Amino acid sequence: MARPFTPSFSRFVEHDIRVLKLVAKNNDADPFALWPFMAKGHGIRQTVESIGLGAPRVLHGPVPSTEVPWGDLPSSFVIKPSTGTASRGVFLMRRTDDHRFHDLIKGQLWTAEELVSQYQQLPSMWRNHVRSDDVLVEELVECRGRPSYDWKVYAFRGEIALIVQMDRLGGTKRLRCYLPDWSPAHHVFEGRYDRSDPLDSPTMPDELLRAASTLSSILPIPFVRADLYASDNQVLVGELTPFPGTAHEHSPTWDRILGEAWERGEAALRAAGLPRYQLPQPQAPLQTR
Repeated sequence: MARPFTPSFSRFVEHDIRVLKLVAKNNDADPFALWPFMAKGHGIRQTVESIGLGAPRVLHGPVPSTEVPWGDLPSSFVIKPSTGTASRGVFLMRRTDDHRFHDLIKGQLWTAEELVSQYQQLPSMWRNHVRSDDVLVEELVECRGRPSYDWKVYAFRGEIALIVQMDRLGGTKRLRCYLPDWSPAHHVFEGRYDRSDPLDSPTMPDELLRAASTLSSILPIPFVRADLYASDNQVLVGELTPFPGTAHEHSPTWDRILGEAWERGEAALRAAGLPRYQLPQPQAPLQTR
């Protein structure tokens, strides 16, 4: 029997956002309290460490931006909103000799005072993305002498459907998409992300996929995008994102492909008898080195 509608990844994401907001409202709770694995820094660490994975080391926070010990920070670090979504307010920094900070993404130089002012403005500028001026300061993960690429792995209850490699350095996002066998994936996005830039191959391809597959298998949802970093010898988990901001930017073909994978994830979730919003007990550690 034919389906009554074509599976749509963007439509499934929209539906889950509405459900989570409704459940949070009915329970007078923050969505991050319902799905703690969505939280950054210390919030995500408990989830990933339960299966033997790691996350970038938290150096400070979450604290208001005015309480960051700017003079004591290491020569390289990442600073980001503690409750933000998307990439608003994320800086990859290197300290300069004149006590300023060089933003590796946009190439700007910042003083501590300018950064504090920037974070204090974010909640009003991006109220749908950033809810306070609290920040996290984390270690900067490096690979081959440069900041690690972002590896965004689309995982559906253990099944890998898509890998997006992203480089944010220099002010222009560059990306390349892969199938689970690391062959190129074409025309994944429409518009600004419909591109395939020449980027270096991953240092730990098997470990990236294994980490994302295992994480998605223990979470009480049909889909998660695991945002990973690969150093020279370790895979680290940056964020777990059930609601990618690019969900509406896939091509029709990939919206269907990911929608079909979502349906398989839903079926696997039901087969496991795992209710949503409830994390399972920690499993045996995963070896990724």
